[in-house]
Amino acid sequence: PATTASFPSRSAIPRGPQTAVQTDHISGRASLLYALDNGLSPYLSYSQAITPAMLPGADGKPLKPTTAEQVEAGLKFQPPGSSDLYSIAIYDLTQKDVATRDPNIATATYIPAGKVHSQGVELEAHHQITPQLSTIASYTWNRLRFQDTKDGTDNNTPQLTPDQMASFWARYQFPAGISVGAGVRYIGKQWADDANTARLPSVTLMDAMM
Repeated sequence: PATTASFPSRSAIPRGPQTAVQTDHISGRASLLYALDNGLSPYLSYSQAITPAMLPGADGKPLKPTTAEQVEAGLKFQPPGSSDLYSIAIYDLTQKDVATRDPNIATATYIPAGKVHSQGVELEAHHQITPQLSTIASYTWNRLRFQDTKDGTDNNTPQLTPDQMASFWARYQFPAGISVGAGVRYIGKQWADDANTARLPSVTLMDAMM
């Protein structure tokens, strides 16, 4: 068995060349993984992030940067002597000072939308069937909700964020170095607006590559 720990951190200080706005923010990450001899590896991680302010408010000045905190726990499994990899993860993510388009102004201006809280589960499987043929399958269930909003959208789901996604991809490598692949993607139902008044249907897409 082996234990791996990681504790990096960084300071993000975004500055705009034509603005007096300056934001100082310390973000960091910490993770712990325990690798067992049987191929199982449980892990736990905590991370912080910041997205610099790029969107203008009604006064033309950039809004506050978006900050995020996430806790994730999961389990990875790689059968001994195999390149296959299977994983499951659960996460809890909170974003603060999220911006949304101002519906009352025709120009491209934005307003603070409060917080967005996301909880979900991710499943993924990488399988090497033969030395030439490999597959990747994944599934995500995601629950997003607005919190502490100023526009009456508390507990609504942000627009264009599907509640479920799934995909399957197969790739074949020919001896000459040429590879071909094909796959299918499922994107679940989405809301067309933050007020959750119009629903977009789920879609299934086909992909191919050569």
